[in-house]
Amino acid sequence: MEDNTNLFWFGFLVEFVFILAIVKLVDAGSKSNGKLDAERNRLKRDYQRLEQELQLKTELMQENLRLQALRQRTDQVMQLIHLPEEVLPEPSTSETLKLQATLQQENDRLSQECLRLQQALQQQEVALTTTLRHSLFKQLQVLFTHYPSVNKIIETRPDLPAKNVVPMFVPLENLVQSWGYEQIGVVWEQVAYDPTLHQPDTPDIEAGELVYVRFVGYRDGNTVLSPAKVSRTLTKTIGA
Repeated sequence: MEDNTNLFWFGFLVEFVFILAIVKLVDAGSKSNGKLDAERNRLKRDYQRLEQELQLKTELMQENLRLQALRQRTDQVMQLIHLPEEVLPEPSTSETLKLQATLQQENDRLSQECLRLQQALQQQEVALTTTLRHSLFKQLQVLFTHYPSVNKIIETRPDLPAKNVVPMFVPLENLVQSWGYEQIGVVWEQVAYDPTLHQPDTPDIEAGELVYVRFVGYRDGNTVLSPAKVSRTLTKTIGA
């Protein structure tokens, strides 16, 4: 009877922590999204400015080429009507080629700058998204790591009042999966202790020693966000 009462209050406490965490999640998400949007807008404005400058330079190059062609045709017409050559000087081929080369170099430079800015924008979005996710995970870390253990206990003892809390964790579990985070360990699984992935409950546990996973951990690629908590034995309450 006492165990059921304790578990009832445990379920109530978990539900309260869950609601509080959701409030923090919404608040943190709104602030982080504001920073992300401001940075994204700044980079987009720079990109649009360079794109407009590139378009202007391209139009200028095309207009200069058209003027050169017009000058050549005009010179030919003047020669046909026997006007003096001094009326319209013959265009220099070397100057035309030099102008074309200069404009082409400027066009290439602006194209490369636009590409660089676009890549920087994409990289910045990825970095800001990763930072935001890690920050939210840290705030909700207790829920993420304890939910599998609570679920495991309820699987073995479905009569516990805390079973009503389990459905509330499903959105969080789906969120971690959508982020691509990998779970470290399985609840109550016996594994070889790895100090890079596990957090022992006593300091004398050595690498390779068999331990039990009490609470799972998570990692994002090679970055360990939360090590799995391990112990040499499972408590009697869990094993009951």
